[in-house]
Amino acid sequence: MIEAVTGVRADHSEVTYPSTDAWINTLSSGQLAPSQVAKGVAEMRSLCLFVGLAIALAVWPLHVAVGLAAAFLYRIAAGSPQASTPTTAAAGLPTADRVPLFSPSEVDELTLRRGLVECDCSEVTSSRDLTTDWRVVQQESEVEYKTALAEVESLTSLYELGALRTPSTASLHDVDTARQRSQSSGTIVPGASRTVNNAALHQMRLATSYLREFLSKPHPLLGRAGPTCPFVPKALKLGSMRIGVVPTSASPSAQDMETLVRGFISIFEELEPQSGPTAVFKSIVLLFPYIPLASSPQLIDGTQAALKEEFVSRGLMLGEFHLLNNASGLHNPNFFPLRTVCPTLAIRHMVPSDLVFLSGEQYPLRRRVAFLESYVTKMSRAGAKGAKSQADLVAAQEQLDQLRKELQLEIPS
Repeated sequence: MIEAVTGVRADHSEVTYPSTDAWINTLSSGQLAPSQVAKGVAEMRSLCLFVGLAIALAVWPLHVAVGLAAAFLYRIAAGSPQASTPTTAAAGLPTADRVPLFSPSEVDELTLRRGLVECDCSEVTSSRDLTTDWRVVQQESEVEYKTALAEVESLTSLYELGALRTPSTASLHDVDTARQRSQSSGTIVPGASRTVNNAALHQMRLATSYLREFLSKPHPLLGRAGPTCPFVPKALKLGSMRIGVVPTSASPSAQDMETLVRGFISIFEELEPQSGPTAVFKSIVLLFPYIPLASSPQLIDGTQAALKEEFVSRGLMLGEFHLLNNASGLHNPNFFPLRTVCPTLAIRHMVPSDLVFLSGEQYPLRRRVAFLESYVTKMSRAGAKGAKSQADLVAAQEQLDQLRKELQLEIPS
C-alpha cells in the first residue's frame, strides 16, 4: 500500500507500473532526450500519487491517511533517487565516479569465474597495422583511405572480437564479491557499482592482452632493446594499473568527453599508492568501445589535446590510443605502437623521459612554457634519480629559460 502511494519500494528503488511503461511507449519516448523522458515520467507519477492520496483521504481512517500524506510529502521533498544519478549531459555519459575500475588480476578472476576462457585475444597483437601512416594514405587518395578504414573498422566490432557471442552476455551482470577485500587493502577506488557485463569484461580482457603481450615485450620495429613500453611490465607486476570501460553513445560531444575524463584526475590521485617509489607506476586505462573508429581522431585525440595542459599541470600524462593513431615511435618514425583495437585514453604520472613529449615545436610558445614549468616543478620535487634523469631536468630548465626569453620578446612593451 505504501509502495502504491509513494512510488518507492523499501529498498529505495522506484515502482514503475505497466500502464506507465505502455504510455511511454505509445508516445515513442525512446526517441526523446533523457531529460524529456524523465520529465514526462515524473509528471505522470506525480499525478498518479496525487490521485492516490485523494482516494486515501476519502476512504481510509484518518490516522492511515495522515501517514500516507506524510509519506507523499516526503517523496516530493526527497525527489527521485534515479534522477539524481550523475551524468555529464543529456547524452548519457556517466561521471568518472560511476565507471568501475578493475586491476588486470581482477579481470582474470572475473573471466575465470564466468567461464569466459575462450578469447580471440591474438587479435590485439596480430591483426593491427603498425606501419601504415594513415595521414599519407588519406592525402594520396580519399577513396583508398575510406576503403582501408572500412577494413580496419571491422576489426573493432564487438561481435567480431567475441564479446557478444554468449547469448546471456547482454544481460548478465555480476557484482564483484572481491570488492570488500580490495577496499580493505586500499588497492582500489571503485565506481558507484563494481558491476560489469560480459561485453565490457571482454574489452578489458583484450586490453590486458595488449598490455601483457605487446607493450610489455620487445618488438622488431621498435628501434631499441627492451619492452615496447618500459613502464608497463613494472606496473603490471605491482598491480597498480586499473582498467575501466566507459559506456557512451556513438557520438558524444567533445565537451562531454572532456568533462568525463577530467573527472578521473581526482580519482587517479586518490588511488593507492599515493607516495613512495612505486607510486609512479600507477595508471588508469579507459576503454571507449562504442566510439566508432572514424570518430576516434576527433573524440580520443581531441580530448587528449584539449586536456593535456590541465593534466600536465597536475604532474600527469594523458595518452591516446586507437587503430588510426599516427604517433610514431621515438626510435623508428615508421612504427606506430599506440594502435589499440579499442579506442583508449590512459592516465599516468609524468616521468623524466616525458620531456620529449612536452617540448615539441608543434605546440604554441605559451603552451610549451607551461608544459616545461610543470615538468621542472614535478621532477624537482620528485628528485631526479640517475644521470639520464638529471640530464633531462637540466635540459628542461635550459629550454624553459630560453622560451621565457622568447615569450618576453613577443609581449609588446
